[in-house]
Amino acid sequence: MLYKYSSYSLFVSGEAEMQRGKVRSMMAEIVDTGRILGAFRRESREQYRMFVEGKISHAEQEALIMKDMGENELWLPW
Repeated sequence: MLYKYSSYSLFVSGEAEMQRGKVRSMMAEIVDTGRILGAFRRESREQYRMFVEGKISHAEQEALIMKDMGENELWLPW
């Protein structure tokens, strides 16, 4: 699921793949993926892809993020 005029590929692809094409190259210069990918602790690109493509529910993703952060539903440490 890659779109020519979307930043999606910047979030899910590696550095080498991001540089293909003028549009992707321009987007890579202006889009900072760090903040979004930083919310996913392990395998951030894969977890982001699963979240966007709906292969994991929002509640499940939130539970994984909270587990990675070591916090419970009240945002207290485990």
